[in-house]
Amino acid sequence: MLNTRVKEFLEEKGFGDRLTEHAESIDTVEHAAQQIGCTESEIAKTLSFIVQG
Repeated sequence: MLNTRVKEFLEEKGFGDRLTEHAESIDTVEHAAQQIGCTESEIAKTLSFIVQG
């Protein structure tokens, strides 16, 4: 499930097309890499956002 506020923010900035949703749980980097077809080293482990500042 995508966070609605994050999705809206990314769409406003022109990055909405980079979001993907998957029916299956993606609980590890390994599973994420398999789902989207990349290597494990290409997965971002942490996303940080500055809120109201």
